[in-house]
Amino acid sequence: MFDYEEIDRTVRDNKLPLQKIEGREKDKLLHRLYATFIIGNPRALWLSFKYVPELLDCNMEDPYLHLPDFIDKDRVLYFIINYWDTDFVIFRGSMADIYTFIGDCDGLDEFYLMSQDFQKLYSITDHDALYYIDVNESRPVIPRFKVDFNELVRDDLVLFSKSDTRMDVNDNPHTLAEGMKIEICEMDYDKHAQRDDMLAKGRVTACSLPGYSHVKWCCQIDSDGISHIGKAAY
Repeated sequence: MFDYEEIDRTVRDNKLPLQKIEGREKDKLLHRLYATFIIGNPRALWLSFKYVPELLDCNMEDPYLHLPDFIDKDRVLYFIINYWDTDFVIFRGSMADIYTFIGDCDGLDEFYLMSQDFQKLYSITDHDALYYIDVNESRPVIPRFKVDFNELVRDDLVLFSKSDTRMDVNDNPHTLAEGMKIEICEMDYDKHAQRDDMLAKGRVTACSLPGYSHVKWCCQIDSDGISHIGKAAY
């Protein structure tokens, strides 16, 4: 059974020299993890990455078996274990020791391996996928928001937000800033009553329109304009 005792047993029985991260150091590390890689506060971190992760090829086998193919055994990482979506247990140690732990810990099914410089993240999910993010190379996720296209004030400009924070279609909060790239959408239907939502790409820009002092931000729609996408946008 996967619980705190099983975690302690795995370290103890294998005599693993893993350093457990606790207290204020743990809080600071988690803050850095979320600030660097995660949007909002999802149930599972891999559901809401800030970057588009690369799905590493594991030949349809247990991704645990392929970790040595991607990470040197002597590399020191933060090992972040999702404990039933209520807590994180964090260790620092070599990939070799972490690999031994993963192979012996009963019930472990979601964890993250983060580089000590907070620039790289590996994730094995409870669906047996192995994801990889490199902050310097991975493409940022462009958040998608609901809008009302009846609030177009020009063909390429729509009212967007009264405040500096807005929830995306997945209910994750985002702090808005000038030039921020976004997607905007609105539910719509075709003549057969099937979802045919409207979608546009653009960027956040300060609202300086006369008569709209209550609006802080607009979305400047890019040259592709607004399109029907033939499916649901969220």
